[in-house]
Amino acid sequence: IARYRQLYPDRTPGQILLAATTAGRSWPGHLIQAEERARIGAPTWMYQLDFPAPEAGGVLGAFHSLDIGLVFDNTALPSARTGDGPAARALAARMADSLVAFARTGDPNTRALPAWPRFDLDRRATMIFDRACRVENDPRREERLLFAVAPYIKPGG
Repeated sequence: IARYRQLYPDRTPGQILLAATTAGRSWPGHLIQAEERARIGAPTWMYQLDFPAPEAGGVLGAFHSLDIGLVFDNTALPSARTGDGPAARALAARMADSLVAFARTGDPNTRALPAWPRFDLDRRATMIFDRACRVENDPRREERLLFAVAPYIKPGG
């Protein structure tokens, strides 16, 4: 928690707790899998959702599972928690198209997104899904380094 306070000084204590516990519970496992796939040369793409949930004035940010309503283009469902405004609908269309492209071709790139390079251990290219989608290299570097020295315990086992 202390390191998260240093990394994100503008966040509230509740936001810090939510970020640290969510990242500690699920993100390292996804990162380990991507790194191992990249290490053996398997085609791998990483993404991060930065689009904030509109509830509570956006203070909850892009919490775990918010991407489900977007990737399946179901923003009109109240359970999606994305809102159904123009920004959510536009992002959902881009994310759903990317999922369909990946299912069809094994590559998530579409014309509606910036070029999305494969994840590798040097650049760690990550598609940031937000109002304006973009690719960032190693966007959570400081968190990655933090979790590199903290043991990851797989949930449920």
